[in-house]
Amino acid sequence: MKKSILLILFLALVPMQAAFAQSFEITPSYGTQFGAKLKYGYGYLQAENSGQIGVTVGLEVRPNVVGELSYYNHSTQLNIKDVDYSPNKSRLSDLNMDWIFIGANHYLSDNEFVKPFFGGGLGVVFLNPKNENRDIIDFDLHNSTRFSFLLKGGANFMLTEVIGLNIQGNLFIPVQYGGFYISNGGGGIATQSTVVFAGLSAGLVFKLGA
Repeated sequence: MKKSILLILFLALVPMQAAFAQSFEITPSYGTQFGAKLKYGYGYLQAENSGQIGVTVGLEVRPNVVGELSYYNHSTQLNIKDVDYSPNKSRLSDLNMDWIFIGANHYLSDNEFVKPFFGGGLGVVFLNPKNENRDIIDFDLHNSTRFSFLLKGGANFMLTEVIGLNIQGNLFIPVQYGGFYISNGGGGIATQSTVVFAGLSAGLVFKLGA
């Protein structure tokens, strides 16, 4: 799935770049995603800190404004602490998160070498729990898809006219992130909550075209 998403990202904007002959950017990145906790009545679910990989392709639509298509991946561990299921914090499952966003990035300066920016996007996140802890549950957690928002800010430091260093902070905001229901047959717990995942990343930016 990851390879297919990356291929789609690169192919989606290549024809647009040829058609409009505008500046075209590709930004692969790696960083850290900070975990988040979802509390409920008698416990919580917690996604731990993890690595973050991503790639963004963008096309200049007007001076200092770039339309973007972005993909990010977080692979982490989902923990649970619950008075009935796990009184002590324990691993519930592994959790893979694939994020896709369509958005825009606005450069805040006309400086050719240091380019601070602020941007955002709207998209989806695909949540895929796996390798469930059978000491806690004896069934598989369901995959789910949530609408999501992205906010980001940072700066590109251009080393040449073509290659630069990208530093940015991200806020990933899934709508009703929870969506897990855990049951022993007679009862269960459900979480439906909006949380914020914060992340920091660094990467290279390749600027092509006009």
